[in-house]
Amino acid sequence: VPPELEAHLDLLREREVMLTNTSKIQTAWQQIRLIMEKEHLKKEIAQLSAVLADLDDLESPVAEQLRDDANRLGEIDRLLQPTSPDPS
Repeated sequence: VPPELEAHLDLLREREVMLTNTSKIQTAWQQIRLIMEKEHLKKEIAQLSAVLADLDDLESPVAEQLRDDANRLGEIDRLLQPTSPDPS
């Protein structure tokens, strides 16, 4: 690299590192948010299950909310699964 371009190359390298770190930070925050939502849903499911046991009504709004929460929990589990590297 010609000496007159060395400073520009250094700036590009710094920007590349910043972009890589920003992406990693965003991914980490998304995972943290999903884990927190997952824990909240687990608690809500436990509470709704107790209420549903008392109601004994599978068509009640409580039962519907329980199914919705369980579905979202499954979605979160899929999102938190590590992705396998692309074989190509």
